Amino acid sequence: MNALKTSATMLAGCLLSVGLVATVAPQARADYETFTIEPGFLPAPLIGTGISGGGDHVEGCGYVAGVDSPDHILYIDAHFDYLRLYVDSPGDVTLYMENLDTGEIICVDDSNGTLLPDFSSEWPVGTYYIWIGDFDQAGYPYELYITEF
Repeated sequence: MNALKTSATMLAGCLLSVGLVATVAPQARADYETFTIEPGFLPAPLIGTGISGGGDHVEGCGYVAGVDSPDHILYIDAHFDYLRLYVDSPGDVTLYMENLDTGEIICVDDSNGTLLPDFSSEWPVGTYYIWIGDFDQAGYPYELYITEF
């Protein structure tokens, strides 16, 4: 887990313990970029950056940040017949996604003969939480690409 995530988690815990923060469940927020797209979006590709991993282990997808703090949030405002998400990183990273509307979870590890994830499919309208994980909690820098090509 990177230092920023750790510091924010510790601060929130301290504030809650002394009663300075309401205990209403917070809406998830992205640790890095949030994207809202529809077919024909520009610039293309969209690029998000961050540091992989976190404190929660997900079977087959390594370690990711907590469920209340996805690395990225993707809002799809119109149906895509084809959309591709792929990750570039110097380390062995994973792509973990949750469709909040259906509850479907997808984990993508090695793709195309590499240690990097690549996922393309038809994408319905909805809200998607995206995490970039890793297996050794090394915190690799990464670039997430979102493209129609």
